[in-house]
Amino acid sequence: MKAWMIVLYIAAVGFAIAGFYVMFYYDADDMSTKIVGGDAYNYIIIGVRGVGIICVGIISALIATGMAIYDSKSGEHTANTYEAPKPNVKLGEVSDYKMKNVD
Repeated sequence: MKAWMIVLYIAAVGFAIAGFYVMFYYDADDMSTKIVGGDAYNYIIIGVRGVGIICVGIISALIATGMAIYDSKSGEHTANTYEAPKPNVKLGEVSDYKMKNVD
């Protein structure tokens, strides 16, 4: 599962970089970057494509984070979990601490 998390985090970074590149690179003189006739429409379309690619990166990062949380909570990984201390008092007994601190 850790291999998939690493792959998803690398993909998230790659999608973020690609999204910013797509969003901010537009050469009005280059005919290969033109989608429709007007430059304003091309800026809008390319900007939305870039945002979409960045959103794919965010989703892959969220999936990887969810996998990391699930992996840390399940199975043999008990070193990082917290267990509350068990009281030394048995059910029905009253400890001296409680007796001294009662107002």
